[in-house]
Amino acid sequence: MKKSIGTILLDRNDNYVYENGKLPDRVDDDKEWLKYFLDKEVISFHAASLLPPSMLQNRLVGMRNTVPVTIKELAEADILIVIRNDVYNRAGKKFRLNAFKKLFNTREVEIWIRK
Repeated sequence: MKKSIGTILLDRNDNYVYENGKLPDRVDDDKEWLKYFLDKEVISFHAASLLPPSMLQNRLVGMRNTVPVTIKELAEADILIVIRNDVYNRAGKKFRLNAFKKLFNTREVEIWIRK
């Protein structure tokens, strides 16, 4: 069975969106990474409604996604690539990593697997 692999941008306190509705600042080349990661993959209809038009090029949209994009989909991923920025924001929506175990990390990239 193929493992699902997702990627998410988080700040140092695991926030994926701040209380003002803004996303964490992207690290260098994060947008290029996401475009490459999604290239020729199937994303859900919900994911397609959230992504900007530039991210929808070369994407298939369907009922059975091959790569998780939404927070709900990422929470169910088998492998999670976390891109970290250097912000420590206290207020926001946190991505819960308690179902995952960290395997590897550098300052900006972490690899987590489902427990």
